[in-house]
Amino acid sequence: MAIMPLSTLLLRRCVSTVLLSAALIGLLVVGASATPQRRPQFRTEVEVVQIQVSVVDGNGNFVTGLGPEDFRLRVDGKDRSITTVYEVDLRRPAATAVGAVADATPIPPAGWRQWLLFFDAAFNSPRGVREAQRAARQFVAEQINPRDLVGVATFSLVTGVRLLVPLTSDHQQVLAAIGGLGLRQAGRSVDRAGFMSEMIAEGLALDSPEVEGTTASAQLAEADEAIREALAVVNRLEFDQYTGVVEQFTEQLGTVLADLLRTIHGRKHVVFFSKGFDDRVLSGQSLDQFAANSAAMNSNAGLAIALSSGDDRFGSAEVRSALEKTIKQLRAADAVVHTVDASGVGGERDVGLTQGRASGGTFSSRGASHTALAALADGTGGTAIWDTNDLSAALGDLERSTRTFYVVAFPRQDRDGEVLELKIEVTRPGAKVASAPERLAPPPAYAEMNEMQRQAQLAEFISKGIVSSDMIFDVSATPFPGSDRVSRIGLVIEVPWPELEKMAKARGDGRVQLDLFGYVLDEEGAIVDLTNRRVGLNIDQMAASQVAGLPFRFYDLLWARPGNGQVRALVRESKIGRLSAVTKSIVVPEPGSGQLWLSGPVSIDHQHPGLMMRGMDPTAPPPHKANGPVAYPYVISDVDLTPEAAAEASPGSVEQLFVVAHNLARHPFTGQTQSALSVSLQSPGGEKFNLTDIELLGRVLDPQTGATHIVLNVKIPENLPTGMYRLAVAVRDGVSGTEVESGLELWVSADGF
Repeated sequence: MAIMPLSTLLLRRCVSTVLLSAALIGLLVVGASATPQRRPQFRTEVEVVQIQVSVVDGNGNFVTGLGPEDFRLRVDGKDRSITTVYEVDLRRPAATAVGAVADATPIPPAGWRQWLLFFDAAFNSPRGVREAQRAARQFVAEQINPRDLVGVATFSLVTGVRLLVPLTSDHQQVLAAIGGLGLRQAGRSVDRAGFMSEMIAEGLALDSPEVEGTTASAQLAEADEAIREALAVVNRLEFDQYTGVVEQFTEQLGTVLADLLRTIHGRKHVVFFSKGFDDRVLSGQSLDQFAANSAAMNSNAGLAIALSSGDDRFGSAEVRSALEKTIKQLRAADAVVHTVDASGVGGERDVGLTQGRASGGTFSSRGASHTALAALADGTGGTAIWDTNDLSAALGDLERSTRTFYVVAFPRQDRDGEVLELKIEVTRPGAKVASAPERLAPPPAYAEMNEMQRQAQLAEFISKGIVSSDMIFDVSATPFPGSDRVSRIGLVIEVPWPELEKMAKARGDGRVQLDLFGYVLDEEGAIVDLTNRRVGLNIDQMAASQVAGLPFRFYDLLWARPGNGQVRALVRESKIGRLSAVTKSIVVPEPGSGQLWLSGPVSIDHQHPGLMMRGMDPTAPPPHKANGPVAYPYVISDVDLTPEAAAEASPGSVEQLFVVAHNLARHPFTGQTQSALSVSLQSPGGEKFNLTDIELLGRVLDPQTGATHIVLNVKIPENLPTGMYRLAVAVRDGVSGTEVESGLELWVSADGF
C-alpha cells in the first residue's frame, strides 16, 4: 500500500467534535441532522430472586450435582417454581478466576461469596481493635478466595455506621481501609460508587504500598490513638447515657446496616469485630442463662422470650426491642453476622478506659459483654467467636465452612410482599439443607433507596460485572500504547437518541440527567483506573433543533496495565434510576514487545459527530496523571476524530475507520514500512465478504510511539443483507510477513446513517 499524506478530504469530512463541559448541557446546534439509530434490543422483563443454599449429606459433606428438580421451594406457604440452580465450589482452582469459572459461565449476582468486615469503634477495647485489624488483614491477604468480594464498615459515636469500602474484589482497597478504619486520616477522594479513586491512581503510577511498611505503620499508630479516644468517650458516659448510645447503636445496625445490605444480591457474611456492650443494659441475663434459650432463637417467639428473660434491674426494654427488630432486619437482608471479640482470652483490662458510673453504683464494660453478640450470631445463623488468642484459625474455619453453596433462582410475582417467607427443601435422598434464608426482603425499588443504598447498588454492578439493560447504550474500549508500563484506553459511551427521549418522557420534565461511569480492572479484579461524570440534557429543547436524533457520546482516557483485563461501563439516569451496565474484555500488549498488533478499528462519525462530552482535559490533567500519557489517541495531523461506540451503516453507505498499527517492520535500506491492508465482513453464519472499495484518507507515523495511524473509507456493498456483521481490518507486514487482524461489530440496516 502506498504512503499517502493526509488529504484535504479528511479535513472536510472530520467535522470538529462538540466538546461539552461537566456542567448542565444546554441547547447545542451542529450543522447536520440524522434519523434515530436502530439496533437490536434485548431486555429481561421477569424479575428473578436469587438465594444461596448450602446442601450437605449425613456426614456434613457438600452434595454436588443438584438441579432444579432436586429442590422444593415454598414462598409465603405456597409452592414456587425454580428456574435455575447454579453450583459454587470455591475449593476448585478454576474458581479463583475473577468474574469467571472453568466453563466461562457468568457468575449470577448472588453467586459471589461476600464479606463485610465491620469494626466497632465504640463498644470495644484498643487491644480488641488492634487484634481485629491484624486478623482482618491476614484474612483478606491470605485466607479468602481472590475473587471474594470484601467491604469494610465501622461504627463510631461521631459517624454512626459508615461504609469505608463497598464490596469489591479489589483487595488492596480493603487492606488500606483496614489499616486506618477512617479514623483521623486525610480524606481520600471517593467516587460515586464509594471506591477510593486516589488510591487507585497511586497504585497504578507507583508500586502498591506494603501494608506493614513505614507509611502504613504511621497510619496505624495515628488510628490507634484515635481509637483510644473514641472508646474512652463511651466509657466515661453515665449509665443512662450509655444505655441511650447502646440503643442508638442497635437501631443503626438495622436501619442503616441491614437496609444497606438488603440492596446487595446474595448472602452477606458480616464479620463483626466488637467486645459488645454491658450485658446489664440488655437484660442483666448471664450468658449461661441466654444459652439455655438459644435453641429457640430462630423463631421470633423464642427470640422475644430469650431477650426479655432475666433480671431487669438494669435492663432496657427499648434496647431489647431494638435488638430483636435488628435481628429480623438482618435476616431479611440475608446477612449472616459472625461476632468476633478480638480482645483475647479473659478480655482486656484497660484501666481508666473501661470504668463507668451509674446512680447507686458503678458499672464496668469489663464485665460479661457477650449476650448481644450471641443474639446477633444465633439469630442470623452466624458464628460467635471469643475467648481465643488465635483469631486467624477461627476465621480460617469460617472461611472453609462457607466455600460451597448453590444459587437457587425463582421468579418474583406481583402478589409477593416486601418480605418473603421462604422454606426450601432438598428432595434427593440423604441430602439436607444446611443453611438458607428463611425470610428475604429483595432489594428496594430505586425511588425508595437512600443515597447509601444507591451507592451500594453501583458498587455491586461494578464489582460483579452485572449486565443490565434498563436502557440501551453502547461502549467501545480500545487499548493504545502510553508510556513505560502505563497504556491508554480510549473509552466511548454512546446513548442513542430514542433512549434519551424515553427517559425524558419517564421523568416527565423533558430532561435527562445521566451518571456515566467507566472502570478498568486488571486480571486480579483490582480497579486500575476510573472515570465518572454527571451530565444534564434538555431533551425538549434539543428535539426542536438540528441535533434531534443525534446520539450523545461521552469520551475519556483511562489507564491500564499490560495483560488481560476488563472495562466496565455503567449509565444511570439519576432521577428514575434506570441503570445499564456493560463489560468489555481487553488485552493490553506488553510495551516494547516488538510484536505487530492493532489498536482498533474504531468507527469514526464523519458525517454528524453529534454531541460529545470529553472527560479529562489533556492540557490540565488531574494531579495523578500529570506525569503520564494524557494525549487522546483519536487525533491525526492535529485533526480531532469523532469515535463511535456503535458502528452502523446501510447497504451502499461509506464507513470511516481509524486503526493504529504498532511495530510495523521497516525496510533495511529505505527505512520505510511496507504493508498491505485488507477489509472484510463476516456474517453470523460465517459467510465472508472481501471489501474492495477502499479509500485511504491518511497514513501518519507517530514519532513518539512509532505507530502508524491510518484513516480510511470503506464502502458497504449495495446488495449486502441487513444484520450484524464483524468488520475486520487485517494488516500484513511486507518485511516480516506477519499478519494481524482486528475487528468490530457493524450493524447494517436499511435506514441506518
